[in-house]
Amino acid sequence: MQLPFLLNFPLGVTSGPYAEFFDTSLSSTWNPAFLSDYASTSEAELALDSFLTNGTVYINIHTTEFSDGKIRGFFSPASSPVPEPTTMLLFSVGLSGLLNSKVKRKKMYKEQ
Repeated sequence: MQLPFLLNFPLGVTSGPYAEFFDTSLSSTWNPAFLSDYASTSEAELALDSFLTNGTVYINIHTTEFSDGKIRGFFSPASSPVPEPTTMLLFSVGLSGLLNSKVKRKKMYKEQ
C-alpha cells in the first residue's frame, strides 16, 4: 500500500473530482520517507509550503492497473492559478457576444 493513504479517495473510477482536507499536524498524513527528513510535522508543513510556493510539489497516484502511477504531475503555485476549461469557454462565449453586438451596432449606424 502506498503511503499516505488518501482518505475517501474514489476507487474503481476513471474520472471525477477529489476534494479532501488533511490534518498535516498528524504524522499519518505524511509519507514516512518524507517525514523522516524533518524533525516534526510542523517542519514538514513548512517545507511543503515552501515547495508549493516554488511549484516543486509532485504527486503520483498509483492504481492496481497502473502500478507506476496513472495520475501524476506538479502542483501549480497558488500565485499563478490555471483557469478551468469551462472558465475559458464562458469567457470566449461572452467575448464573442460582445463583439457581435458591437458589429451589429455599427451596421445600424451605417444604415441610418
